[in-house]
Amino acid sequence: MRILAFFVAMVAFGQTPLKFEVASIKPATRSRPTVIDDAHVSLTYSLANLVMTAYGIGQEFLIIPDWTYKGEWHAMLKTLLVERFGLVTHTEMREKTVCVLRLDPNGPRLTPASTDAAVEETGRISKVDGHSVFHSPKMAMDVLATMLRRYVDRMVVIDQTGLEGYFEFTFEVPDLPRRGRGGDDSQIVQPSDPDGVSIFSSLRKAGLILEKRKGPVEHLIVDHVERMPIEN
Repeated sequence: MRILAFFVAMVAFGQTPLKFEVASIKPATRSRPTVIDDAHVSLTYSLANLVMTAYGIGQEFLIIPDWTYKGEWHAMLKTLLVERFGLVTHTEMREKTVCVLRLDPNGPRLTPASTDAAVEETGRISKVDGHSVFHSPKMAMDVLATMLRRYVDRMVVIDQTGLEGYFEFTFEVPDLPRRGRGGDDSQIVQPSDPDGVSIFSSLRKAGLILEKRKGPVEHLIVDHVERMPIEN
């Protein structure tokens, strides 16, 4: 079940939990564009996605009943989930294979971003001489780490470079499998040369090392959540 939620933001001070001034939640019959600005938030999400967005975590760190999958506003969203869905959670550490992004012993070979460039959260991929090339004129290292997850089977990538600020990134990336017509998962189209480029070797050229490790990772456990919210 997807939910259409419309929130009007309100700033709270002191120890009072941040919360929305007005919140309307109802089952959605169709997807609508997400709108987030200084005055309001409007989105169509599944309940699971609301929880992940509120707590800033990925699906692999969320333990929640299967049926849920059918700025400051994140803090407000947490309060909303508690008040309207009776959400009860706790965190615990679980062993998991992750990827760590660290610096080459010889140091990074990165270009600081231009102060005039706009900050990017995703970057762009284009074809250059038959190869897929990722480019972002201005991206932070932690955002790059999140982007790299798509190339390591969605494993968490932890930024341990210690680099602050923004950098311009350009490096080759492997082609990813894509869905067939209509987004049908049963018609996944594999890349023509899946072993042609390694994300690990591409990053090494930039003085960055991406390596797999096992270690404790914090997970958010959903202990209780109502199927339907309290009436608007």
